[in-house]
Amino acid sequence: MGSKRASCKMLVYVGWVAFAALLELLAVADLVASIVESDSQFVRKPVALIVVATITWAVCTVALAAAVRGLRGREKGFLAPIGVALTLAAIAMTGLFALASIATGPL
Repeated sequence: MGSKRASCKMLVYVGWVAFAALLELLAVADLVASIVESDSQFVRKPVALIVVATITWAVCTVALAAAVRGLRGREKGFLAPIGVALTLAAIAMTGLFALASIATGPL
């Protein structure tokens, strides 16, 4: 029974790391795209997009670090709830970047 629980826990951590890595990849792509498009005449507030993309990238990096630390088995105290909160913040920041990108684009 204990090995099933350990394997399920490991599977959850692997899925969490994969999801956090996907968010990280998306954040880096958003940051690069916002920097590349900063000189475009179609983007109204390029600096705002770069700032939001940078904050999103930072939050996603911390969420990925928390997930990897949990996968390694170094969870002390409240790491899992904090990591989940950071992952939810990364999802929210990715959504905020999408909304900002739509709002600052051409109408």
